[in-house]
Amino acid sequence: MALDPVQLKIIAGAPAGPARPLAVEPATPLRLDLLPGERVAAEVVEGRPDGRFLVRLGGELLDMNLPATVRPGETLTLTYLGERPRPTFLLSLPGEGGEAVDLSGTGRWLGRIAPHSGEEQPSAAVVPGGRLLAGVPADPKVLAGRLREVLVRSGLFYESHLAAWAVGEGKLADLLEEPQGRLSPRLAGAGERDSAALQQGTAGLLPSPGNLAAEPADGRTHHLIREQLALLQTGRFSWQGEAWPGQELAWGVGEREAEGGAAGGREWETSLALELPRLGPVRATLRLRGGNLQLDLQASQASTAAALENGSAELRGALEGTGLRLTELTVHHAQAAP
Repeated sequence: MALDPVQLKIIAGAPAGPARPLAVEPATPLRLDLLPGERVAAEVVEGRPDGRFLVRLGGELLDMNLPATVRPGETLTLTYLGERPRPTFLLSLPGEGGEAVDLSGTGRWLGRIAPHSGEEQPSAAVVPGGRLLAGVPADPKVLAGRLREVLVRSGLFYESHLAAWAVGEGKLADLLEEPQGRLSPRLAGAGERDSAALQQGTAGLLPSPGNLAAEPADGRTHHLIREQLALLQTGRFSWQGEAWPGQELAWGVGEREAEGGAAGGREWETSLALELPRLGPVRATLRLRGGNLQLDLQASQASTAAALENGSAELRGALEGTGLRLTELTVHHAQAAP
């Protein structure tokens, strides 16, 4: 049977009993008492004029985007994947090609790795900090390049990089720079000379099949798996360390729903917060959708905000050569840059 990802939003509490039409309301915060990989039955209550459906699951009425072939009164089998940025399931449709997928064992294992319900839920995937550069760079592109390396080599995307390498894309040396690659006993210290012999598969880069049933991953990577789950749930990544000696830097990247809801699509947001010797605390937030860029600059000192405002024309000119269109630039003074 084929599996399709399904995202839903919670509409309202729905006590057991006859279904009744409900107007769609904004999503309400609610934690589903489910573990990733757990299968649940959901009753299709009614179809809506916009092509979506109201579905009852666990005593709650949910608004869900389902295939047009679904009919009210049906009971669906859903596999729970996670709750952030919104509850997400896999939908199993009978009568379609493909093989059945059983996530229950892996789901229980992930449930042990993921934060428990009593713990504070993550707001972002956190990558350990460090020092990016030995000194102040003459070219800002140097800092940008090091930030990119932090993200790419964080280990959060190791499996996708591994899959790309297996089909001839990317370099083995780059994989070995990621935390999971550095743990490989077979490839420790290896270089590109080994890549030709390993292009037939991913030997030495993944756990042996015999160990997967008992332990799906090396215990030393559990902290990375937790952060990968946090990234899937929140859509956000964060790093905090030193840009160069004595210069603290906090950096975050995330994907979010643009203003205007579904019609607005998705947008990327990145922010940099640092305290400069002469300008004091400054925070820059950039939002990118398509080729359009919105930039917000916040300074704790009024004199810094004024200096940034005076230099805004020069900043606009510098951005023109990047292929981005600066649609909005705001500079404001706040008592403390968050």
